[in-house]
Amino acid sequence: MYPYVVLVMILPALQKCMSGILIKNCLWNRNIEIARIMTFVVLAAFIGCRGVTVGGDTIVYQELFYRVGATDWAHILHENGGYEFGYLYLNKLLYYIAPHFQLVVLFEGIVYGASVTKFIYDNSKQPWTSTYILITFSFIATALNNLRFTIAMAILLFAVPYIKRRNIKKFCAITLLAFSFHYSAIAFLLLYFIYPLKINQKCCIGLAAATVVVLVWGNDILLIAFRILYSDKYNETSLVSDGGYVYLLILGIIIVASYILIGNIKIEKTTNRLLVHMLFIAYIIQLFALKFSFIARLVYLFSISMIAVIPIALERFDNISKHFIKFIMYIILFAYYVYNLSGNILETVPYIPFWLVKL
Repeated sequence: MYPYVVLVMILPALQKCMSGILIKNCLWNRNIEIARIMTFVVLAAFIGCRGVTVGGDTIVYQELFYRVGATDWAHILHENGGYEFGYLYLNKLLYYIAPHFQLVVLFEGIVYGASVTKFIYDNSKQPWTSTYILITFSFIATALNNLRFTIAMAILLFAVPYIKRRNIKKFCAITLLAFSFHYSAIAFLLLYFIYPLKINQKCCIGLAAATVVVLVWGNDILLIAFRILYSDKYNETSLVSDGGYVYLLILGIIIVASYILIGNIKIEKTTNRLLVHMLFIAYIIQLFALKFSFIARLVYLFSISMIAVIPIALERFDNISKHFIKFIMYIILFAYYVYNLSGNILETVPYIPFWLVKL
């Protein structure tokens, strides 16, 4: 567990120190690039240098890598059904370069580190706070376990600027690339069309009404729908889930707090609107995930915007209140972080770098 504690203590602290140097020496442009590079290197190394024992699914991907490597190019899709073609061909290409699975993990670390770093520094008022939330709110833990999904999500973050610019061609091209690594990425297309909608009190009321409907009648409505659409693919017991209420509550609190603190006018600013819209979509998906857990992973495609939304909302407080609220938030998130590490649901503890793994 110690590497995780060191990560959450050191990286945000270094970013904060760098911000102090930036202000003191008035060397913003040069030093902000140093901070970006530092953040990228740490995240990429932490994810990309993990051993195969970190993350319950990692060893499964290792087996797939060597299986794909031993398959002819022409038969990759036929003999490895169930996996996306982009991920399969990436494995074959990396195997051709060098038959070492660590190349795939390193590729994931580099792509994730680059995209998340860009997202943080392009959208957050406080990069150190965003990084702290990223680490403590299980986004890093997910990256250490779900390799295909993480690559897809990282690619999708590169598509975010094109939503604001209304460049549908580049947005769709990047989304389809992500889709080739994980089919769930196709859900990100929703964001492009929902983005122009305004967030107001009616949206919040509608969200509250939808919450009541799903919580009260969700089982009946969704089970009927899936019996019609997927009767031969899923059974009812595999679809129903009672978990996720805490995550739903957290998303709801962040959305309401953002609306109140950032304000309706400021939310209508391009960046703020997009980030809050991502949280709205995450909340709706999480509602359905309460009943059907297999779609829960989709939430992470959109809820990652909270790492930028929360710092923006905190800026609305005066300095004394802001520091106090941040202090309380840091403690709660750290406790949540340690709790998740102790539970080790994703099997990411202990963290062992690849050069120390003994199989």
